[in-house]
Amino acid sequence: MVLTRLPATILATVILVSSLAAQDQVSTGPDLPGSSTTTSSYMRGIGSSAAAPSAVHIVAIQRKGNDVTVQAVLIDEYGNAMGALVDRGAWQTQVGCVDAALSTYTPHTVSEHAWQAGDAPSKVAVLIDNSVVSQNTARDVVRSIQDVLPTMSGSDLVSISTFDHHIHPLCTNVSLLEASELVVADSVSDPEGIPAVYSAMMHTMEEWGRDKSNNILILVTASNDLASLAYSTQDIVKQARGTGTRIYVVRIGMSPYGHVYRYLSTGTGGRLYTITPESVSVAGQIIREILYSAKHHVTITSTSPLPASCDEAVVRLSWTEEGGSSLTDTMVVDLRDHEYRTTTAVIAAFSDNTDRGLRSYNVILEDVAADLVANPNKRIRITGHVAQDITTNAVLRGRDRAENVAGFLTALGVATHQLEIESAGNSKPMYFLQMDGSQRLLNNRVEAMYLNPTDLPYTIAVEHVPSEEKAASRVQWWTKKGYKAYFEPVVIEGMPQCNVVLWGYATRTDAEKAGKGLKQHGVKEYTIR
Repeated sequence: MVLTRLPATILATVILVSSLAAQDQVSTGPDLPGSSTTTSSYMRGIGSSAAAPSAVHIVAIQRKGNDVTVQAVLIDEYGNAMGALVDRGAWQTQVGCVDAALSTYTPHTVSEHAWQAGDAPSKVAVLIDNSVVSQNTARDVVRSIQDVLPTMSGSDLVSISTFDHHIHPLCTNVSLLEASELVVADSVSDPEGIPAVYSAMMHTMEEWGRDKSNNILILVTASNDLASLAYSTQDIVKQARGTGTRIYVVRIGMSPYGHVYRYLSTGTGGRLYTITPESVSVAGQIIREILYSAKHHVTITSTSPLPASCDEAVVRLSWTEEGGSSLTDTMVVDLRDHEYRTTTAVIAAFSDNTDRGLRSYNVILEDVAADLVANPNKRIRITGHVAQDITTNAVLRGRDRAENVAGFLTALGVATHQLEIESAGNSKPMYFLQMDGSQRLLNNRVEAMYLNPTDLPYTIAVEHVPSEEKAASRVQWWTKKGYKAYFEPVVIEGMPQCNVVLWGYATRTDAEKAGKGLKQHGVKEYTIR
């Protein structure tokens, strides 16, 4: 076993800096953080080995061949990183496929990466969701960052922004000290716009170019992506690997898709943190741990073979004090690349019955247009929606809205044969009980989806029924007849009902051919989409 200990000169510096630190502050300048004396669940300083360890946090996992390498911090109750402590206990890893038993391995290498004054700075971008579906968390997240910035050491350069379908910078490529002066929670606007999560991540990394030096992207979100039609998770991970970027995700609440954000983070050497909406005040502390642990951590490597069929692995790291209890942390790691895509994306939304503000969605529409122009064989369906208070000519109004967006795309060079236009009128609101302006915005929307034949995108709506129970029964009936079927909620004449839909058609021609055969089942009218 190999152990790299903290150099004596560094340890002396840490002790000196600690004695000079203010009572509740950790920051002592641009170099090393001192020891924290404030209770913390996350890393916020560097301490001696005399304290009692309190927690182990895995901060990154890498797999190369049969070797699994875990980067972690062992912290005391004040959040001070404590080194490897191999003279006081033992490290152990347990690894296995998801839903299978874990096997225990003794590490063959344990080393400590100590933060030194001359370490190269990281380039850090923090993206904070401030869309209409963000649960109004952005201002509190920024406040939590504002609180920790004055306590932070290091020479990292940070950019902090909020985003919806646009990116709104609070500070750009500045020192931590400058960021502490520029980042003000009260300057964050009320939530607006739609969450283009993948788009915001992609454009941020594109700004970095091909520089691969210590790039860290931290996404803080309470939303799933609703608006990035042009990008998939695989695009994001490919861009991150090409720019040497580690992605960390702080997911607020359980509604955002955990498996998607886990892939974005573990696929790039980062990790996923999940917090509750009531605990957003710790977001800043998590961000500080991410930045600090990138410079000061323990690396534990073990030979941990996994079956070739394993798509996801569970890695559990433990440190056990001699004669004492164990401290553990566990992560699930994706071993395969995944192309999660926002299949039906909102590419424009409106606060009222007009189409005012369409140009504010330039970023989304330009991305979609660029993709279609570069790939002339691709086609998309554009669907216009209107809110439920539009009861006269709702279908016509929705189609007008879709045609306006289509006209915007053709002006950007998209061929008309690449666009299919339809209207859902007011039958598919995102929010049946439209309570506020944000819900009205998402009811007055235009959606788009790629018509990729391999995705079997065409469907046939064959009937609507008044309840989910009846719809489920009809789906079962159609399935027994040999069709692929599902049901979806709709609003018809102001009342919630369910459409029964047949799916699995590669082209409109295929769907039309299938539609002609529905007469034998008593279907007189149907709608192909």
